[in-house]
Amino acid sequence: MKYIAVILVFFFGWFGVTPFSAILSTEQVSFGGRAQSGKTVQYQLKFIAKAPSTKLSFDGLWVGVNEVEMDVYAITMGDKKLSTFEKGDTVYINAYQRHLPNKEGSLELSKYSSKAVPIEYKGRAVLQYKFKGKTKYYTIEEFKKLPKVYYP
Repeated sequence: MKYIAVILVFFFGWFGVTPFSAILSTEQVSFGGRAQSGKTVQYQLKFIAKAPSTKLSFDGLWVGVNEVEMDVYAITMGDKKLSTFEKGDTVYINAYQRHLPNKEGSLELSKYSSKAVPIEYKGRAVLQYKFKGKTKYYTIEEFKKLPKVYYP
């Protein structure tokens, strides 16, 4: 019986578990009131951390083949945004893609970075994170679409 327990612990420890629990992934498109404003696609990821920020960091997010700029923070009870978090904290990742009009007037992606997607994946996006110094990836299968916003 002890051998089975050791084998199970080894088996589950070998494959590992993500150091966070995904709660919600959303996508919202907004359009500016002027033609020069273009559109913005904002992504928000919400997680519960299973490890503190000293052991876990979020390093990049790719939607499709494009890296998007992101802001990682935790919210405290007093509604303060913190750049560090502890085990059990709710962690938010806000990311966005800007699409601005080109000379012909059609919208094109304003690139944040030219870093290529680090892995091949299936799904809508991939999140790169480091856990205890090792780089790992988490695939986001789908985003919940929020209503479009049209600014005046």
